[in-house]
Amino acid sequence: KVGQLTFKHLGLPLGANPRKLHTWKQILDGLRKRLSSWKYRHLSIGGRVTLINSVLNAMPIHFLSFY
Repeated sequence: KVGQLTFKHLGLPLGANPRKLHTWKQILDGLRKRLSSWKYRHLSIGGRVTLINSVLNAMPIHFLSFY
C-alpha cells in the first residue's frame, strides 16, 4: 500500500497492526513449520509442551517491546 511503512526486525513486522490476522500469519506459519519438524525428533510430549509454551509466551513480549 502507498503510505504504509512496514518492515521486519528479528522476523517480526514493525509498523503493522497487531490486531489483524495478516500480521501474525507469517509468524504462525513459521511456528507450524517448526512444530511439524519436531515430530521427527526424539522429544517427549512434556518437552514439546514446555518448548511451545516458552516460545508462545516470549513472542508477544518481544513484539510489544518495540512500542
